[in-house]
This record gives sequence, structure tokens and C-alpha cells, in this order.
Amino acid sequence: MTSQNLTLAIADLYARTIATGKITHSHRRVLSEAASSLELKDHDRTAIDRLLLAISGGQLNVVDE
Repeated sequence: MTSQNLTLAIADLYARTIATGKITHSHRRVLSEAASSLELKDHDRTAIDRLLLAISGGQLNVVDE
């Protein structure tokens, strides 16, 4: 996946997750794995960190597929 495609995928997931207040278990795992990537741009890492923080803080619900 190219850097631009990754940025678009993260932005799309961020928008959908914030709009619904829900994230799937598989998306959460992907975000956790992506957070450790050295190739992430700063704004992508910030978006992932915000989502993971919202999950751990209870603002987002983790749901089944």
C-alpha cells in the first residue's frame, strides 16, 4: 500500500469511526499494528493515536464485524 493510499484509508476510517462512535475489532488491530510502522506520516500517526486513545477512554465502542 502506498503512503497516499494509507493516508486515505486512515482518514476514511477516522471519519467513519468518529461519525458512528464505533470501531470493529479488526480495525482496532490494524490501527495498533499501523501505529508501530516507521513509514507513517505525522498526521496519520496523530489520527491513529487519537482513535486508540478514544477507545481506551471509552469514547468509542469496539464492536463485532
